Amino acid sequence: LVQKFASEGFRVAAVARDHEKLETLLGERGLAEKERAYSCDVSDPKAVATLFASVEADLGTPSLVVFNAGAFIIGSITDLDPDDVARCWRIGCFGGFLSRRKKQRKLSKKLRSQ
Repeated sequence: LVQKFASEGFRVAAVARDHEKLETLLGERGLAEKERAYSCDVSDPKAVATLFASVEADLGTPSLVVFNAGAFIIGSITDLDPDDVARCWRIGCFGGFLSRRKKQRKLSKKLRSQ
């Protein structure tokens, strides 16, 4: 996704839990000059707020946010650990909510000021 958006002219803020791993991946794909790497635990409201503030300071207010974080576990429902299921939910569902909420607040503020 990062490569596609960068090739279309977007300034991209790539986000992962592991900052070093992400920077290495961007470098290997020749994208280090076109994108900024950030780390974030998307299930943490404060971390998401800090991420958006950093991206806005570095690149400006995002015009598009693609939430692509996820976690999964494999097993039957009778064998799954509820804590593992809750962790996956916090990353995929709650993290998506936090990211969309932050973007929507910025958009709503912008629309009110026009």
